[in-house]
Amino acid sequence: MAIPPKGPANAAGHGPGFKNDGFSDIKKIVRLVLHHWFLFALSIPLFLGGVYIYHRYTLPVYKGTVTMLFKSESERMMRDINLMEGFGLSAEVRNIENQSFIIRSQKTIREVIDRLDFRVSYFADGRFKDTELYQSAPFVIELEESHPQMLGVPIYISMAEGGLINVSASSESGILHRFDEDRTVGRAVPFEFEKTVKVGELVEHHNFAFRIHRNDGLTSGSGEYYVQFHSHAQLTSRYRSRVNVSNYREGSSIVFIGSTGNNPRKIVAFLDVLSDVIVENNLKRKNDMATRSLDFIQNQLKNVADTLNQTQQQLMAFRKENRFMVPSEFASDLAGQFIEKEKELRLLEIRYDYFQQLKDRLKNGDMKEEYLLTAFANDDAGVVNQLVGKYMDVLSELKSVELTAGTANPYYRQLEQELKIVSETMIQAIDKRMESILVRQGEMNRQIAALSGRMNNLPELEKEYLELERAFKLNDAIYTFLLQKNSETQIAKASNIPDNEVLDQATISGIVSPDKKGNYGKAFLLSLILPAAIIGLREMLNTRVRDRQEMETIAGDFPNMAVSFVIAWWAKMRLTNRLTHF
Repeated sequence: MAIPPKGPANAAGHGPGFKNDGFSDIKKIVRLVLHHWFLFALSIPLFLGGVYIYHRYTLPVYKGTVTMLFKSESERMMRDINLMEGFGLSAEVRNIENQSFIIRSQKTIREVIDRLDFRVSYFADGRFKDTELYQSAPFVIELEESHPQMLGVPIYISMAEGGLINVSASSESGILHRFDEDRTVGRAVPFEFEKTVKVGELVEHHNFAFRIHRNDGLTSGSGEYYVQFHSHAQLTSRYRSRVNVSNYREGSSIVFIGSTGNNPRKIVAFLDVLSDVIVENNLKRKNDMATRSLDFIQNQLKNVADTLNQTQQQLMAFRKENRFMVPSEFASDLAGQFIEKEKELRLLEIRYDYFQQLKDRLKNGDMKEEYLLTAFANDDAGVVNQLVGKYMDVLSELKSVELTAGTANPYYRQLEQELKIVSETMIQAIDKRMESILVRQGEMNRQIAALSGRMNNLPELEKEYLELERAFKLNDAIYTFLLQKNSETQIAKASNIPDNEVLDQATISGIVSPDKKGNYGKAFLLSLILPAAIIGLREMLNTRVRDRQEMETIAGDFPNMAVSFVIAWWAKMRLTNRLTHF
């Protein structure tokens, strides 16, 4: 028999140097998969079933979102001043950053929690999963606020026959809290409690005291429930960590405020109240500015009113005593000019006094929230008024960052530097304004001195009368002017509208976790990978020759006789091994 020469693969496609097109490998893989089909039949239901059980007994975490518009008129007014050049932030971006800190501040979240009834959490006690209830429990807990209440410990409640209620609780330790004083009063010792009460009866223990009332809006439940008590400080910390703020896009004033939790109704209630607090605080801030202006005007009115009454009585007494009725036309004209100049001088003194108080507060670091915003500063003081508003915005943000992130936060130091820049700029603007007031006062004093010299030439009786009349008319004019500004400021306050606006009410945008679709996809992928890995590992560890193809792969392309001999020998050895084993 002719033996084919050694060299490249022959027409059969076997032997050393044979370049496999991969088709035989694919057939081998398919054959292995079909041979081990039971592994896939076991792993796929196992993994998918595990995911189903995980989703069935895991509490979903929902995310809610409210959309708001944050207007930034005050920031746009500051563009011309260009105070923040070098910080690299636009007015809109800075406004959103400011609002983000304010929204997540402890002060804001605490105000929201104080308005909500979250201090008692209600749960339906399930076999594998407990479900939180909000305004849907068949009963309502009325706390005895003056009695210490244990925080975070489940108190189990079940409805019994005859309208009775079984109450039980036990714990090794816990924090005791007084809600009426909003403070911790100690720690509880280990205890066990069980009692059957009627609806409305006081459930009292040294660790808690409350009454259970039926929820009129719901039918009586027959399942097992439990409640937990939480302090407002605990709730504030918890909900602060859940709030996130993001804007629609860079430079946009549209903001999305989100929060997460296990109960959708609770999330929506929290976000609705949060948006209300944001809008109300903004309006309150604007009204506070108007209120302080009104206080300043009314203090001035009180002082002028006293002086006006005195001068009026003096003028009437002079007329009665001297029978003096009408001054000459020249004297009246002179007195009118005198009154106008003194009126302007008096208003300049009031404005100068305002700026002096403002400057003193800045230098002493005593601005706080008690700043003044005069309602009758003329247009020249517009920059100062804008700077006052800017100063208070940065100061408020600084306090919020201090509460939320501490003084070591880099943004806190940036705000300190910004506050310093605003303060220095404001002092410079105030100095310029006060200098211009002093110049104007000097001019008024010279004009008044000239008029006073002319009045000295009048008859003594007429001159005395004109002085009294001038004092009366001057105070009357100032009083009338202040009354007008008081009315204007009250109207402005009444017409104030908030800069912030709710565009879309709070809604649940989806489930954050668990990711049902993603988890099923991952489980299915793992159910294929694991059996494949087992098959591959088994093939790697296999040392036996199981068929002719494997023999040819190992030995190359031998003649048919040699191949038959080798195969026969291999079969004989395999049979011998089996018989020996048997």
